[in-house]
Amino acid sequence: MTLTIIENASTFNLLSWLIATASRCALTESKAFETLLINAVLVNHTERPPFWKLVLISLWRTISIFLWVILILVILSSLGRHAAFGEPNSSVAVRKANVAIENGKPVPQLQESKIKADLDTALIESRETALKVASDELDIWIADLMKRVDDPNSDGDFLDWYFGYWTQQKFGLDAVTAWGVRRFNKNSPTVKEKIQETVLQEFTNKVFRPEIAKLELKTISRDVSQVYTDELRRNLEKVRIRYNIPTADWNSYLQDLTVSVTDFNGRQVPLNLKAVAVGSVGGSVVLAKGALLAIEKVTAKIGAKVVAKAAASVSAKVGAVAGGEFLGPAATVAIIAWDAIDIHNTEVRNRPELKQNIEAYFKLMKGDIVGDGQNGIQKLIADIEDSVRKSVTTSRFPFLNF
Repeated sequence: MTLTIIENASTFNLLSWLIATASRCALTESKAFETLLINAVLVNHTERPPFWKLVLISLWRTISIFLWVILILVILSSLGRHAAFGEPNSSVAVRKANVAIENGKPVPQLQESKIKADLDTALIESRETALKVASDELDIWIADLMKRVDDPNSDGDFLDWYFGYWTQQKFGLDAVTAWGVRRFNKNSPTVKEKIQETVLQEFTNKVFRPEIAKLELKTISRDVSQVYTDELRRNLEKVRIRYNIPTADWNSYLQDLTVSVTDFNGRQVPLNLKAVAVGSVGGSVVLAKGALLAIEKVTAKIGAKVVAKAAASVSAKVGAVAGGEFLGPAATVAIIAWDAIDIHNTEVRNRPELKQNIEAYFKLMKGDIVGDGQNGIQKLIADIEDSVRKSVTTSRFPFLNF
């Protein structure tokens, strides 16, 4: 309020002074004096902005100047870095990427370990696929064998023969004969050995059928080796494509990798990985023969395992009879009747158990064919893998420009 009064008083004094001065100078009637007087009145009546508004305006101007200074400094700093160090980090990353793959070929320092790891993965995946095929085909083969062991729809299977009345009587007669011969010749077969020989021969003819089994096993070994080489070829080709390696360079590299394969005679045959991977005649034939050798070495043991269980109960029974004394006619008739009943009861009691035992032996045989540590298919493939890994470890990648 006081400030307003002072301002009004100052305006009044200014106007009074102007009028008095103009009167002395005889200017009160002029146009210029009137204009001057009006402007003085308007200027002194213009409202001034509040103090706080003036402070905000001043602060905003200061902040704006500060921000502009920072922006200019940032621009100058960027220009200075570019002049001093050249391209920014993003360009360096692009340059590294260009170095990583030059003319379509990976740089050795970055790619060698990756290629070796992918080669190892290719070997493992090929092996797993081949072993899966081997397992599936052996399951089919064993199921067919079990039909010849005990087929509900046929009367000519092995267990029907084994538990047949006349077969059991023959076992008894053979046992008595063997027992009598051994009384005079200790080097002759025992009762148990005589029965085992008979059972083994019949089991081989009725179930295994050697000539047919050999063809079936040969087919399995050929299928497994073919699947392995096909999978290995596909997986190795994936590695070549993944690293953009020229086909000629890749084949040359595979040609230099030595692979040891066990042939049919159990000898180590050196091949190159290319011969195995591309499924050439030499590579696939040697591999198939090696697989067949592994299968036959295992299956050669199965017959003895099966018949040992089958002949045990019979030999014990007839051995006890053969060691007893001869009886009279009445007792003989009674024994024949009792024997027929006993044979039937023996079949009812022992047939399911014997069938389970034979099937269990077949499954063990399958496990040995696939995973036996000395002769199995897995060992055959593992030997190939080990030889490839050894060659890869000592080899260099010429297409990587070492």
